[in-house]
Amino acid sequence: MRHLLVIGALLGCAGSLTAQEGPGDRRGRIDEQRPDTPVVNAGSAWLIGVTTYSRGDYQPSGVDLGFGVRTDGLPMNGVSFGVRLGSFVQNQAVLIGRTQGFFVAAAGGVRRHLLDLVALGNEDNLSYLKLEFVLEGAAAVNFNNPMPQGSFGGIVAPLLGLTFGGRGVFDTGFSIVFGPAYFVGDASEWHTQVGIRVITPRRRRPAP
Repeated sequence: MRHLLVIGALLGCAGSLTAQEGPGDRRGRIDEQRPDTPVVNAGSAWLIGVTTYSRGDYQPSGVDLGFGVRTDGLPMNGVSFGVRLGSFVQNQAVLIGRTQGFFVAAAGGVRRHLLDLVALGNEDNLSYLKLEFVLEGAAAVNFNNPMPQGSFGGIVAPLLGLTFGGRGVFDTGFSIVFGPAYFVGDASEWHTQVGIRVITPRRRRPAP
């Protein structure tokens, strides 16, 4: 019940808070940016990172590769989808611990800006430390899985994200996400998820 209350509170915050606009927003279209300038208010981006979990004798840890798209006019600011590849690490000892089996997962998520914590730089080129709400889900095929979920499993994770970078949801940035993760399969249980994401906007090619 406590976990459900936490999820409900996070969803309530995500639905009630409105993204703040600042002088560094520069809401021009991505295809109007000069080739030698940073992309601002990007319409799409690549997301590369790692994800791991705590608690239990083994934890899945993997590498993420995803693609995100800005969603103007919707309750969320962006959606993403991609793949996660990894193995099951014993007792979180990533460097010296034993691993067993591996997994392949399809992952997706939605992201909403909550508030700007800090703005740095000059008025025409600001960088932001932002607080975001991120809801992620994954469906995995597991091989030689030492965890109780078995050969097929899923994960739902309501997360908070700290992102440093441009004002837009998919502008160049570096993000750390963390929060509870609910595992389902042959058995269900709670873990804590921590992830690191590097956001790289996809620049459109100029029209010929």
